[in-house]
Amino acid sequence: MASIFVLQVLLVTMIYGLPALDAVVFGHLREHPELYNQVFVLVLILPGLLPSTLLMFATPLVVLDAMKPIEAARESVLVLLASPGALAAVLAVTVALIAIALLWGYGLLFLPFAPWFGLMAYCAYRDVFGAPATPHP
Repeated sequence: MASIFVLQVLLVTMIYGLPALDAVVFGHLREHPELYNQVFVLVLILPGLLPSTLLMFATPLVVLDAMKPIEAARESVLVLLASPGALAAVLAVTVALIAIALLWGYGLLFLPFAPWFGLMAYCAYRDVFGAPATPHP
């Protein structure tokens, strides 16, 4: 999953230069006000959507099924590529939520939706891989 972040940072740095690297990696966005806009945020986020969606099952497979990370990533990609409709639906909902969040408050409204992504991935994992529900204590 860290490789997705590296890809995003490399692409945004190639487009915007070293100020983008400083803003994204070191958090110095206030020192680069020219980057404080929705286009910059979109350029940063959009390249990671497809790879992160393709790897959405990797974490549950590693944590819950004790699969090796490379095997889990491979399995996640294969499952989602075998179901292009599901892949398109997840991407569409994700893009819609990101668009809504960016239209109001420069992405701050994305924060309430963030848990949805984790919950969605877990529910989809249970559906796809037939995992039983986690028992209540």
